[in-house]
Parts: sequence; structure tokens; C-alpha cells
Amino acid sequence: MDYGKSKIYKLECNDGFYYYGATIQPLDTRLRGHKFASKKQSYRVYKHINEIGWDKVKITLVEDYPCKCKEELNKRESEFIYGARKDEKCLNTILSYATEEQKTETREKYLETYKRPLTEQRIEYTHNYNKKYRELKGDELKKKKSEYYYSKKEKCDKKNMENYYKNKEEILRKKREKYHAKKNTEDNNGKTKV
Repeated sequence: MDYGKSKIYKLECNDGFYYYGATIQPLDTRLRGHKFASKKQSYRVYKHINEIGWDKVKITLVEDYPCKCKEELNKRESEFIYGARKDEKCLNTILSYATEEQKTETREKYLETYKRPLTEQRIEYTHNYNKKYRELKGDELKKKKSEYYYSKKEKCDKKNMENYYKNKEEILRKKREKYHAKKNTEDNNGKTKV
């Protein structure tokens, strides 16, 4: 591919909305490519242009940008997109090339807009669902829990005893510390010793 013919272009709508792009094709060929893609893809730019009509859109050259490779061209295109990122009339939704800082910023913006509110909604929904479920099936759940406990009681008791003997010294040390801490607290609060 001949990146010596690279250029940055802008699709300009007559209502003020716009889209930045980069190509090595002649602009009229690139515009035809956009028209064809708009029939199959649902990007924000195509949704908007299909609403207003292609007759109200023109393609203009922003700058010729001869370069060596696609990455250089994408970096240059992204500079224009990044500069317009806060303009609501800019129809670009993603950068064609992004630095780590830009990726982090985009990720955070996405999380704030979509992920976190959904997570909060899911948590609230799950909490309410579980609460209603417990109200409806409370007795049944208690019965199942009790049955499970008694069916596994021997196994649990055995495991607890093994754990106790394995860690006996540590468990007793913690109990002594807890006892002495409680005793010292009682002594300091003015209670009499027994």
C-alpha cells in the first residue's frame, strides 16, 4: 500500500455533525465506501447520516499526510479525534490509535457510563430477589440446610477435630491472649478481681 498518498478527511453534515477519517484512497472512492458500509453497519456516524440523508453530507480534505505505515496514519487521525472528543457533534466513537493513557480514560468513561450503573442495578435486583425468595421459601430453605448439616455432621466434626489437633497450640495461645485481654479490660474498668 502506498501511504505516501495518505490523507485525513472529514465527513461534514449540514447540521454541524462531523466525522474524522483517514485513507489512502481518493476522497470520492472513500465516500462511496462509507455509503456502502452504512447499509450494513450500525456505527453512530452511519445511524446519524442515514437519518439525515447522504445528500446532506460532504467529504472534505483536512490535510494530506504522506507517511510510511498505517500506524502513523492512525496516530495522526486519532490526534484530530482526540482533540474533538468532548464535542457532542463529533460522531467518532473510538480512536483509531490510542496511547495507554487514552485507553485508560476511555475505559473509565465506559465504566462510569455503562458498567457501574448496571452493576449497581444487578446488586439491587439480586438483593430484592433473594429477599423475596427467602420470604417465600424460608421454611424449605431451613429444612434443607438442617438436612445438609446433619448429613455432613460426622464429616464436619471429624474435620474440625483434625484441625484442632493440628493447630492445638496456636488455638490455645489465641484463647489465652483473648482471656488475658478481657481480664485486663475488666481490671482497668474498676471491676474487682475474683
